[in-house]
Amino acid sequence: MAAWLQARRVVFLGDSITYSGEYVEFLETYVRSRFPESRVEFLDLGLPSETVSGLSEPGHAGGAFPRPDLHERLGRALEKAKPDLIVACYGMNDGIYYPFSDERFQKFKDGVRRLRERAAAAGAKVIHVTPPTFDPVPLKGRTLPAGLAEYQSPYEGYNEVLDRYSEWLLAQRAQAWEVVDAHGPMNRFLAEHRRTDPNFILARDGVHANDRGHWLIAREILRYLGASDEIVSSDKPDALVDSIPRGAELLKLVQQRQRLLKDAWLAHVGHNRPGMNKGKPLVEAEREAEELDRKIHALAEGKSSAGGPIDSENRPLIRKLGTIDLDLVEATPIGFNRRLWRFEWVREGYWNNQRKTNHFRFIDHETGETTPPFADGHEFGSAFVEGDRVYVTGTHGRSAVNMFASRDLKSWETWPVIAPGRYGIFNTSLCKAGDEYVLMFEVDKPVEEAGAAFTARFAKSRDLRTWTMTPPECNYAKDRYTAPHCLRWLDGWFYDFYLEAHEGYEMRVVRSRDLIHWEPSPLNPVLRASPEDKRIANPKLTEAQRARIAHAINLNNSDIDFCEWQGRLIINYSWGNQQGVEHLAEAVYDGTLEQFLHGWFPEKSAPFGRASALN
Repeated sequence: MAAWLQARRVVFLGDSITYSGEYVEFLETYVRSRFPESRVEFLDLGLPSETVSGLSEPGHAGGAFPRPDLHERLGRALEKAKPDLIVACYGMNDGIYYPFSDERFQKFKDGVRRLRERAAAAGAKVIHVTPPTFDPVPLKGRTLPAGLAEYQSPYEGYNEVLDRYSEWLLAQRAQAWEVVDAHGPMNRFLAEHRRTDPNFILARDGVHANDRGHWLIAREILRYLGASDEIVSSDKPDALVDSIPRGAELLKLVQQRQRLLKDAWLAHVGHNRPGMNKGKPLVEAEREAEELDRKIHALAEGKSSAGGPIDSENRPLIRKLGTIDLDLVEATPIGFNRRLWRFEWVREGYWNNQRKTNHFRFIDHETGETTPPFADGHEFGSAFVEGDRVYVTGTHGRSAVNMFASRDLKSWETWPVIAPGRYGIFNTSLCKAGDEYVLMFEVDKPVEEAGAAFTARFAKSRDLRTWTMTPPECNYAKDRYTAPHCLRWLDGWFYDFYLEAHEGYEMRVVRSRDLIHWEPSPLNPVLRASPEDKRIANPKLTEAQRARIAHAINLNNSDIDFCEWQGRLIINYSWGNQQGVEHLAEAVYDGTLEQFLHGWFPEKSAPFGRASALN
């Protein structure tokens, strides 16, 4: 991300999908909201119908004009725009909607390499994005089979051509090319939704992505740049907008600025594509854009300081709100379906447990309404959101871990993660690290792996169903009590929030790139017992409950978990006597997840307080 923030200008090149530009607007909105101090400019120079291969099918546009060739205007674009970075998304038009041909494929590869050579000569770095999905379903009856000499309509298997083009681009990573895969994730997303909705689409004409399709492109670029799981796990742009105070207003300003400048700049650079809006003269457009820019930065900077709020000791400032319930631990706040929820492990001894057994539930943060209970007999749960699903891990019999998954928080599918017998297991926490999932689980046996209880061990999976234990050296930490509670991943680092005895039992944080070598934060502790824990943050608590809180022993802060919601972190944690009597509290951090995680390791932060994902 630092390479983007330090750039003067990022230019987006591509066809009509890039010209439409919603994915560019989502990217800029993310950067403006998370890095308000950055003055990098996002310039959309996508041109409808364009190819990087120079090819055009016979009779394109009814014979009105051939497809424009990027290389006709690339020199002028480089000279006039002077980009530091180029994001190039080509391929959709380059196979000209015909079946696969080695000759056309070679033209595509030659055109891409030529783009890279000319960009490098101009001092610009290139990031490639694989082409979006071609979908024949909405074109039913308007596609053609293989084996024809000419194609007046698209070949029905054209997405297979794009598969080949995408595979080639991804293979160039071995040559140190920077390539973001949008094609594969869009294919998988479309296939998954078609299983339950045969008419589901990402493009009404099979080519030009709708708003959701553009978000999927933006999401994969953000994932590549190291954006937080709370953003890149969502398959809808609402997650981005809802994470920003006045997010809809910020996105609208970014859209106005983008749409004002793109036509003016395209006319300024020049091109051979007829029928394009010339826009305003560039000088006039840039003058209007300056005013929009002022509004954008004012709106973004009003959220928080660039590094997030800090306390008098330069630690990320956590504001404790107080107690919200009694006899609860292991709660996870999540954003799901545009609402804030709290996952809860209802312990057998919970004051209002009508089921008289351990189980799980979710509570609507705003209304207090609860979902149907599930996972009877399970303990030590935590929740994880990806796309349109919520996943919950839970311990059973304190020796096995099971997974629960739901799209509506009512019906749950379940499957095993860790079989019983080998481990004594307590807390669990799940995160996604790049293209794999990592489960942290707390163990007290076997002693050769647990050492001094309690210790974090780890398992990995590509699909959340088949799990592989990491080697025993992947742990934290066998030499002392370090009870793990919450795992996060960002910019190549794992962050383990754990409990350790110091001034009472405190929440602390360490980080690691390999789950073996760990670095403690110089700003520890994250949370420590304090009088603010006993504040009453839930007006529904009875007088008897308030009296219990007032007289309770408080010597620990434990079981932290959090999520980013509307531009800040919602934090749940527990406090109590460290002997089984704990109460649930809530806190907030008025900044982003990135700011919070990086804030605990300030001496290692990249420029603007973030680690770089683009070197």
